[in-house]
Amino acid sequence: MTAKADYQGIVEDVVPANFVIDHISDNGQSEKDGDFTKIIWQVNLKAGTPKTFNYFIEFPKISPEFYLLGPITIGSFKEARQWQIASDAINSSTGVFLMKTIRLRIRGIEHGVVLLLVHKEYVYRCRNANK
Repeated sequence: MTAKADYQGIVEDVVPANFVIDHISDNGQSEKDGDFTKIIWQVNLKAGTPKTFNYFIEFPKISPEFYLLGPITIGSFKEARQWQIASDAINSSTGVFLMKTIRLRIRGIEHGVVLLLVHKEYVYRCRNANK
């Protein structure tokens, strides 16, 4: 993300509580909250300086299944929609992991991000529900 103005405060993402979350960047913390886990970063963003926040998810081995993540909250700003992830079993024993990200940028705003993950027996499709 790139802040339009300086911001000091909290950036928060939300995932289902049954996801295993680790490797949270920038000293972020996870906190259980009922059916969800909040991922929280205390930040000091500078206007015009790009910043990336990361974490790893271990998805439950359930197929087929559909999950919603987010929306991300930054101060009083909240993403308009959640991210959608579909999990489907596949027949593979290769243990291959692939990741493909496609971004469409219109007037400086990113739309239609699609992510495909293939790992051992499952395919995960992730898409920002920004339509």
